[in-house]
Amino acid sequence: MSYPLSTPRTEFQPFARVTWGLIILNVLIFTTWVLPQGFEELQYNLFKYGVVPAEYYVAQDLPPYLPFPYWGSLITMLFIHAGSTHLLGNMVFLWLFGQNVERAFGPYRFLLFYLLSGLAATVFHIMLNPQSVVPSVGASGAISGVLAAYVLLFPSHKIAFSNHDTVRTISAMGIIGFWVVLQFINAMSAVAQGSDESSIAYMAHLGGFLAGIPLAYILSWFTPQRVNTTY
Repeated sequence: MSYPLSTPRTEFQPFARVTWGLIILNVLIFTTWVLPQGFEELQYNLFKYGVVPAEYYVAQDLPPYLPFPYWGSLITMLFIHAGSTHLLGNMVFLWLFGQNVERAFGPYRFLLFYLLSGLAATVFHIMLNPQSVVPSVGASGAISGVLAAYVLLFPSHKIAFSNHDTVRTISAMGIIGFWVVLQFINAMSAVAQGSDESSIAYMAHLGGFLAGIPLAYILSWFTPQRVNTTY
């Protein structure tokens, strides 16, 4: 069985504290708050803290009510995952690609980029299905932006994978490109089956990716130096 080891090492290796902080925060929220909830309580809180597009369509909070303005869910939804598979996939991608992007941008610009990418993906989600009452949660949109930044900043990087005693490398561009194609295929498949809600989620991922390209390009203007790799 193969599993990822790392992205290429950079010449200077400051600790990617924002990336690791986001991973720890997401895992803590899931293990201490999401997992202990029963099904009904979980559904209640997903509606409460997730993004419900219909709330933005009518410009007001719908029950169950948040203890703050309804648009606060644009942030809270980024840190809630309804299932372990969704959480694991997101955190692996954030760990694999987020660290070098953070080292390139710096921690504060990276956090701003992460939040803006997530916001863009969510806005795209709302625009595509404005009257939906199905809540959207998860960091997928923000991490999609991170993948876009990685392609822009490190187009020649390779990812190291371990297969028993053998270590092989695969093009990061190829992995991310395959991910983009997979999102598009899943979205089109869901549309063909008449499942609009599922298709919107996949298209929101693409929205985060597309927004991440210009955002990363703009932030790269303020990056003090490019990150050099050792291979």
